[in-house]
Amino acid sequence: MELRVTSNQILALIVILCCAALLHGQSAAGRTVEADEFVLRDSGGKVRIRLSMAAAGPAIAMYDSNETARMVFGVSDDAPRIFVTDPTGKPALILGRSPDGPFISLTGVDGKSKTEMQTSSLHWIDSSEEIRMALELLSTGPAFRLSDRYGKPQAALAISGADVVFGLSGPNSEPQIVLASGAQGPSLSMHDTRGAEVLSLPK
Repeated sequence: MELRVTSNQILALIVILCCAALLHGQSAAGRTVEADEFVLRDSGGKVRIRLSMAAAGPAIAMYDSNETARMVFGVSDDAPRIFVTDPTGKPALILGRSPDGPFISLTGVDGKSKTEMQTSSLHWIDSSEEIRMALELLSTGPAFRLSDRYGKPQAALAISGADVVFGLSGPNSEPQIVLASGAQGPSLSMHDTRGAEVLSLPK
């Protein structure tokens, strides 16, 4: 079903729909309009709003003057999502909920690098989709880590109970320098690339 309306009429229609939702059930006699899809067009005939039912679930898409979907609200069996796209239609911001909880995903102008935030983690992802920096709340306490271009952790700072630990890793991702402070006092340990201990303080 297609309707041709002006932008003012679109706004008025949204207000009417909101009012209708609030008044739902207050009238003894009601009417129901059913369709698989509703499309609202502007005065130039361009699609500006689309309400549809897809296999994954219902969705509302809002389009710019170039008929590019710039905002999409959708609900699927997995989770509800809100998508905000760039001028080319690629997702730039995603707000939703997954089985792990609510999340936010921001995509860079290159369309690949991302910043992803969940209730207990914040990840920075490069264009190769490798996590390069992470701030996380683990079961043992908060942790911050930096990884190389292959996604292997190279530096980490963590709090575990009463201990604070800072570590630097080698090319094989095995700890080579570990500096810690806890209930037993400060400590320093160093290992070679084979994992053998070369220094341990205090003795």
